[in-house]
Amino acid sequence: MLAREPAHEPGTVWSYANPDVNLLAGVLHQATGQHADEFAAEHLFAPLGITNFDWSTWGKQEGYPNVAGSLLLRPRDMAKIGALVLTEGRWHGRQVVSADWIRVATRAHVENAANDDDYGYLWWLMEPPRSAPEVGPVIAARGAASQFILTAPAERLMVVTTGGNDAPEKAFLALRVLERRLYPDAPPGSAGEDTNAKREASSLASSAILR
Repeated sequence: MLAREPAHEPGTVWSYANPDVNLLAGVLHQATGQHADEFAAEHLFAPLGITNFDWSTWGKQEGYPNVAGSLLLRPRDMAKIGALVLTEGRWHGRQVVSADWIRVATRAHVENAANDDDYGYLWWLMEPPRSAPEVGPVIAARGAASQFILTAPAERLMVVTTGGNDAPEKAFLALRVLERRLYPDAPPGSAGEDTNAKREASSLASSAILR
């Protein structure tokens, strides 16, 4: 990939591309001497008490896991990562991730990246509708097929969903449920219909809600 000629001047055009994220595996290894799964196990998962995970489902190449995906976590452990956003990196009194990094990573670096949502450092920022600005943004890790970690810091709310919803019209039902919970007075077009979304999402995803 690095041998290819860039299509644009660096820093001028943004594109959501999994190969770009996979380059972070090399950056991390060069900086720390550890592969992403090894580094995460020692410095992130161990402090959070996460022991049951698998980062090899898509195989490895020369020891490098696919960091654009393939990490398997239980919902309760996904929730621990979301909790770090709400606590600015602290877990049971310990600073696991620096507060400065949490603030930088969850700040908009690309505006209107997709469907009016902004993009930080691997976190999406979904702005509230104009009718409810006080709720603040929903900070989200959004994976394929309804794998979501959704946090609303102003509400002290966090939702985790898992699922196998490859159909585009179903993959984001969980987001509509959260939007209707946070913005009950918003027009249906802003956040999706409530009743049908709740019924379908409950059958398609398992959720952990912490408040």
